Amino acid sequence: MGHKDVHDDPGLDVWRDTSTLYVRMLAGHVPPDGDAAAPVLGAGVITILVRDFVHQMTTFRAVGPHPARALERFGRLFLGELWAVYGPRLALTKEPS
Repeated sequence: MGHKDVHDDPGLDVWRDTSTLYVRMLAGHVPPDGDAAAPVLGAGVITILVRDFVHQMTTFRAVGPHPARALERFGRLFLGELWAVYGPRLALTKEPS
């Protein structure tokens, strides 16, 4: 079980927020939202380095009648979530007239 802590702090933290996963290993099968009684076997933080992310991007594949469209939809979903968190601050930044 894991979670990311993605929110817009002061400063540039988009990479740290999106490449850090906080994890807990629980004993047995645990249904969603039912982990309160499960014994914790281990906990930690998983991070991905930029060079590893770049390599990971080269492994994306899609099949079917429109593979490029499928990859585009995934990218829009992923970047759309990032824009929802970090975009408002950028949108509020006005260029001088």
